[in-house]
Amino acid sequence: MDRLEDKVAVITGANSGIGLASAKRFASEGARVFMTGRRQRELDAAVAEVGHGAIGVQGDIANLQDLDRLYDVVARDAGVRHFDSVCYGLVGAGLAACEAVDGPAAFGLSILLRRAA
Repeated sequence: MDRLEDKVAVITGANSGIGLASAKRFASEGARVFMTGRRQRELDAAVAEVGHGAIGVQGDIANLQDLDRLYDVVARDAGVRHFDSVCYGLVGAGLAACEAVDGPAAFGLSILLRRAA
């Protein structure tokens, strides 16, 4: 059994460096991985490299509309109504592990991402 089975990881800046390495590790441990990056071509290549059903969402975490879209994709594709299943949020070189993220509002994920920065 994978250590992170039934867990969701949201990783920004995941198209290279520590973000990509983290996405690979989380995926290899069984987490459902959602990756973001600003450059679509590099993000697509990184998602293919990670495999394991990772999902890429192009965007800039400094843009609140991009965060809202990220929230919507994670909620839809991870099958969660609330973010109690999002256990890891990685922003740049900062890691935030959590038990739960507030409610279905996009604001909750925005707060997680901003606190982890």
